[in-house]
Amino acid sequence: MFQVITFLAGICGFAYEILLNRTLTTMFGSISYLQGVILFSFILFAGIGALISDRAKNHLDYILFALGVFSFLLSFLWNDYLLLKIISDQDLLIRALLTIFIVAPGALLIGTIIPILTDLKTLNDNSNKKQSFLFVYLAYHIGAGIILISLDLWWIPIMGIKSGFILLGSIILLVLLILKLSKVQYIGKVTRGWLTSKEVYLISIISLISGFIQFGILKTHYHFFGPFPENFTFMIATSILSLGLASAIVKRFKLKKKRWLKALPLALASYLFYLWAGVHAITYINDLINFEINMLNKITRFAMMFILYTPIYVLFGLLLPCFHERDEFDTKTSIALNSIFNAIGFILSMFILHQLIPLKILFLFCSIGIIAFLWIKNEFSNIFILISLGLIAIWTLFFNSTIFHLSYTHFGSPKNLEQTLKMTTGIESFRKAGSEVSLLNTLGGKIVVIDGYRSLRISKTDNSLVDSFEQINLSSGNKYEFVMGALQAFLSQKKEKSLILGVGSGITITANSMFFKNVDAVEINPVIMDMQEMLTNYNYGLFDKKNVNLFFDDGFNFLLKSNQMYDLIVNNVPTPRYSVAAKIWTQEFIEIIYNKLNNEGVFSVWLNAGINDKSTNIILKTISQKFSNCYIGVLHPLYSNLMCIKTKLPKGYIESVQIEHNKSISGTSFNNLKYLLFPIKSFKNLHSTPVNSLNKPTLPYYLDAKFDKLWKETPPWYLFDKVNIDWNMMSDFKNDNIQKRCQILKKWLNGFNAPFCENND
Repeated sequence: MFQVITFLAGICGFAYEILLNRTLTTMFGSISYLQGVILFSFILFAGIGALISDRAKNHLDYILFALGVFSFLLSFLWNDYLLLKIISDQDLLIRALLTIFIVAPGALLIGTIIPILTDLKTLNDNSNKKQSFLFVYLAYHIGAGIILISLDLWWIPIMGIKSGFILLGSIILLVLLILKLSKVQYIGKVTRGWLTSKEVYLISIISLISGFIQFGILKTHYHFFGPFPENFTFMIATSILSLGLASAIVKRFKLKKKRWLKALPLALASYLFYLWAGVHAITYINDLINFEINMLNKITRFAMMFILYTPIYVLFGLLLPCFHERDEFDTKTSIALNSIFNAIGFILSMFILHQLIPLKILFLFCSIGIIAFLWIKNEFSNIFILISLGLIAIWTLFFNSTIFHLSYTHFGSPKNLEQTLKMTTGIESFRKAGSEVSLLNTLGGKIVVIDGYRSLRISKTDNSLVDSFEQINLSSGNKYEFVMGALQAFLSQKKEKSLILGVGSGITITANSMFFKNVDAVEINPVIMDMQEMLTNYNYGLFDKKNVNLFFDDGFNFLLKSNQMYDLIVNNVPTPRYSVAAKIWTQEFIEIIYNKLNNEGVFSVWLNAGINDKSTNIILKTISQKFSNCYIGVLHPLYSNLMCIKTKLPKGYIESVQIEHNKSISGTSFNNLKYLLFPIKSFKNLHSTPVNSLNKPTLPYYLDAKFDKLWKETPPWYLFDKVNIDWNMMSDFKNDNIQKRCQILKKWLNGFNAPFCENND
């Protein structure tokens, strides 16, 4: 019976953490910042809960009942977005405090469970406290790991987040029912445990350093595996399952504290080499992954993540099981110290160490710190010190820290990784509040990598548009960024005020500011804001634009609380593959955008071939719920601009627009760019396609096909295959003008022919 109770209790604890993570990232915004705050709060208050568990030892049924009620309450609040509306009006510090306030009650209750269940098993099964702890620790974390994986792979995208809270509450009440039927009671007295001062120091310092390393691992996994929503869950599941595995190892091999402490520095130094080999092994496995079934891609990625990171998590996860050598050991205080100092180490690493030192130095700092601390405590001999320091020195000399700055796409194959490392001539790194932007100087230009995703490639320009856009520069991606911000000038009947979500390099904003009187731009990443001045030679002097206002905020929250109405709203955020962008593509956000546009307002979003067929359909279906008058803007055969208007334009309106701009872009007259616009009559085959919503995020679920494979195999003009073009809206589209349009398209697209131009050369 204890197995069932403990297993289900584990499900309750970390399911709660992940569901709140999904909910609060929607409300708060910045994914790296918020996930850190949530994780810190959960671990910290779970530790405090363990510390006060003695006071609640006779009230486990009340604890479970309170957790169940709290889960149902969160489900109710999520349904009406009440929390979202409250939090969106607050500044970032208040949002962080509100996040902690929301996480704390459940975490506090959950933290009491392991110590109480340990004592209950000891009393009711007449077993010793160490064996009870190992049993509870193992069953609890196995249950937690299984539910975490199940939530992201199956429950959330199919059943929704709201139903996840209902499921959680139901499971908790089931545990309460089983507890009542089994008549397990806190009868008797468990020997009050105690910790020596040396044990307190060891647990506290090792837990602190493990918090540093946990943050380092969290940062590396985005670079190696991609900043996808489920990857955060996979990382937490890996760490949780590793804790259960550590308990099983101690139980099976009767591992002693002294032996583990002696091996810790050497094992940690050895793991640095394992990490180096594992990162390169990822590229070989990625090269072989070619599954058409989405679930297999996710499972394979989790398996790679588990193999790469389990050793380090198990190594530090052995701490508490190994220390439970005597029956008088204080379980609750040891769990509390472990959790609290782990949380402190994590948050210090995020907000202080990460901003001061790169990841390679962070790993070195932690490794040498463990060696120095254990040496001072006389836990191992000088020969172990020399061997460990020797291994660390070798790793320092030969490990190329460039891999910590690359995008997950660079690890697609050994050849890709090798070429990227050879071409990278320098790195400028910008770090703030857990987020990192790496500016890679390569032989092919500069590449901006933001927290694991390759955002854009920048080629050098002058501040003047004359020199940069009167020349034909086929290798430059700048022209697409520029036109992304300018093309709407032909669609917008009013050009008073525009809003751009996502600053990026600033090129799109600068282009937009040439045609709209006032431009608001919102950026979620503080590092991107800080580096704009450095990019002034690439974004045509964004900081000099008097009509541009930059805001540091989450786009969702910014629009939700804004009283402004806009003539244009541009979604310039990364593709929905990434955690930080996922909610921007939801039905709820599209509705907010629709309500913030003037009657003749335009909504613009870009789509590319890195989004698979199913996902593209979901995006189109979601947008079509509010917008029916849409256009395709041709930026590239595999890169399109979808623009939708609240009211239908008059026939021939676009062709009549003349913009006061006498420059050319890559050899194409600016005013001729209006011929890149095509009106959509209707979308095809969307009847069975689900809508992407905050509650049921179906879009991220399908976004797991291999990016390079998609880009290479997607046929040009793929978006045209999904729509019916309204030729009647195009007054110039007649036999005598079609050749001109085809000539302009072919010149703009560097030789690519549009489908309707194939017989008109």
